Amino acid sequence: MATCPRIAGPRVAGHERPRTAARSGRDSFPGEGVTTPRVGRPVSAQQPDVGDYDRLFASYGADLGSIYRGPDDDRYALLFEQVIRLLIRPSPFNRTLPEPFRVVARGYRDGDPITVAHFGDPANRHFMLCDLHDLVMLKGGLRLRRSEKTS
Repeated sequence: MATCPRIAGPRVAGHERPRTAARSGRDSFPGEGVTTPRVGRPVSAQQPDVGDYDRLFASYGADLGSIYRGPDDDRYALLFEQVIRLLIRPSPFNRTLPEPFRVVARGYRDGDPITVAHFGDPANRHFMLCDLHDLVMLKGGLRLRRSEKTS
């Protein structure tokens, strides 16, 4: 499993995060409530657990631990938005994740200009996704995948 280098500092890009108007009148993220092809369970669980993150990452391919080395394009933009939706929801699993992931997710959701500008750069989104992917695998994702293969 590849590990991601840490981000030295924010890179500012002129990018606004995409939003879609929800029926409730509040802003929502693209892909909210999207169903993964592998399991058929919505990726936006009320209280996300390791399985929700694992299914979401798995629906994008086998090795997301190295996406930081890929091209700096928007192929993982939807995955980033979906991960933000999971990170902002309170859950026992999310509380086990390092606080900076949750702080960044709330800042991005709330439209904090510095956070939005930083993650306007695909390379920065890829670094975060890579770090989170590796952490989820260490916190039970690998065990979950192995148990699914044997059942």
